[in-house]
Amino acid sequence: MIQELPVYGLPLLKDVVKFLQNPSSFEPQQNSSFSELPLVAPAVDFCDIKGQAHVKRALEIAAEGSHNIVLSRPPGCGKTLMAHCLGLSLH
Repeated sequence: MIQELPVYGLPLLKDVVKFLQNPSSFEPQQNSSFSELPLVAPAVDFCDIKGQAHVKRALEIAAEGSHNIVLSRPPGCGKTLMAHCLGLSLH
């Protein structure tokens, strides 16, 4: 978003350590825009789920803050469905 800011994409923590030790040995990535990223809408939306307001709110807060969340309830209560609403894959 800021064209003058160099961006380095480093997939591993050991790469970050190497970068911090010798930044000149890395090349910044080409500038890209978020508008170039493909947008994929989830197949199910929260408005399709009836009830579960407290769980939907917790998922929204976790997604906004990039926090982890654990859903623990009996089978069939909608945990996977709600995760799919956020576009999460459960593997």
